[in-house]
Amino acid sequence: MMLDKEQIKQRLPHRAPFLFVDGVDEFEQSKSIAAHLDLKADMPFFAGHFPEKPIMPGVLITEALAQTAGLIISLSNETSGIFYLASCNVKFLEVVEPEGRLQLLARLEKSFNGLFQFSVEARFCNKTAARGNIVLAKKG
Repeated sequence: MMLDKEQIKQRLPHRAPFLFVDGVDEFEQSKSIAAHLDLKADMPFFAGHFPEKPIMPGVLITEALAQTAGLIISLSNETSGIFYLASCNVKFLEVVEPEGRLQLLARLEKSFNGLFQFSVEARFCNKTAARGNIVLAKKG
């Protein structure tokens, strides 16, 4: 299943400048997803982090991974509504620079009572830039 940004906007509540998934490349129902974010030098966070050597902030890489994980729930029709980041344990291994593609991978590990745990990985230039675990929670 491939999705473009407009189709993603039908599934996620996020909007610019805080939507960090441009496309879905692969999807396995209730299991895993591969998505991407195309990084451009004019993205606002690059201007201040850091002006002499811009890199994507780790918290935004984590947010991109959380949005990607949320797409598994939305596309699988597990449940509807807004999900919040409840927990994250992400290690950053490589810097992510402008003018490249950030590959976003998530796998649903388990779910219980409105909590969804994922293993996640972000790849940049064929290297693991970040990996860890994220928990999303359904509120209400």
